[in-house]
Amino acid sequence: MGILSDVGKLASSTVHKATETITKKVEVARQAVTQTVGEVKQKAAQTMTRAEEEVSGVRSSFDKLKKEAAKTIANGGAAAAIDVGALKKSNPGSLAGVNEEGIAKELSGQVMKDPAGVAKAIGELDSSDRDDVSEELAKSLSDAQLSELAGSRDGRQVLEKMRFELDEGPTWPGEQKQLDRIDLALKSAKAPEPVKPAEPPKVDPSKLSITNAEYDPKNPKVSDDTKLPQDSKEILANLTQLNGKGGGDERCGSTALVAGAIAKDGPQGAANLARQLAKDARANKDPNNAKIYEDIAKKLSNPKTATYGELGRLSETIFNANASGDAMSGPDLTRLQKVAGNQPPSVHLPPGHVAETFNTIDQLSNGESWPAKIAVNGSKDGNHWIQIGKDKDGRPFVYDPMPKKGEPQIIYRDTDPTKFAQYQGAMFPGGDKTKGYANSD
Repeated sequence: MGILSDVGKLASSTVHKATETITKKVEVARQAVTQTVGEVKQKAAQTMTRAEEEVSGVRSSFDKLKKEAAKTIANGGAAAAIDVGALKKSNPGSLAGVNEEGIAKELSGQVMKDPAGVAKAIGELDSSDRDDVSEELAKSLSDAQLSELAGSRDGRQVLEKMRFELDEGPTWPGEQKQLDRIDLALKSAKAPEPVKPAEPPKVDPSKLSITNAEYDPKNPKVSDDTKLPQDSKEILANLTQLNGKGGGDERCGSTALVAGAIAKDGPQGAANLARQLAKDARANKDPNNAKIYEDIAKKLSNPKTATYGELGRLSETIFNANASGDAMSGPDLTRLQKVAGNQPPSVHLPPGHVAETFNTIDQLSNGESWPAKIAVNGSKDGNHWIQIGKDKDGRPFVYDPMPKKGEPQIIYRDTDPTKFAQYQGAMFPGGDKTKGYANSD
């Protein structure tokens, strides 16, 4: 019995241990299976998430393409304008400002198909960012691409814009390297065929002048509290140098500068001009005027507060902060045009041809204009600033800031060639021709 009892106990113990071992192995196996199933589920979920993200990205890209296509169709087949605000928003700086390299990368993807649009976009960036973006953009382009751009009129425009920004102020070694590459491309490429200068409309020479009798120097066209229309042509038809406080004879130059911004981009163009001037004022340690510019920009950006009075206030502040004498001088306006991101127009002319204001107007880009002086009442010296160029739709215009009797302040060549020619006659009185833009005082 004792032996049988011991054998039973041993068998029982052996069975128990075997059962425990099998149970543990089963549990290990179950856990392994559970873990494997969990990993499979997790990987499946991750794969599904990535797939959904890719699908979402494709949809987003497709929607973006549809919007761009719609804009292109709306523009009659022209490339849609580059949204500089969105460009800056998608490329924020690490502390403040913008990521210039990121902006340049985006522009590099568009410059070969829309060089004029990229040139315009560079001009709309903050003045402190334009040179860095131009440097990074040039670095991203091969020598072959630079040469290709230099061979077309719009391509040369963007290269000349980049060159202008790189050459402004101190030029660092990296900027100089890109300047040299751009210069080589411009010199090596065959320049586009020059456009034949436009002949002025044939008008009785005795009528080729502007006289004091045409002006009403005491009455603005509209009151200062009049809300601004959204159409730039409507704004410029009524904006005068008498809008705002203290308007008078001395404000023609500063008002012409404001008009150029509006012709380029409507009411927002004037707001952008105010922002650039605010930055310039702060850079020149003028915080008081910087605050005024910033307040004007804020009000002009809101249709509810954008008025002719605010445009007059902008003109007044420009004059008070920048005039070097009793009136704005050519150098004053040239400097301010550069602050606004507008380099002097670059045109290609036949050999030996003098670059005069009116007969090069057809070669300007859309939205490009520049101040010029006329001689009122047959004076041989320029005594009144106007703004001439092309509006954002490409129509050649003259804008006169002094209130005109019974006619709009902006004159388009295609609708009133006679009046346009009168301004040409006033620009070149008595055969004593003056050249270019922001010409001699």
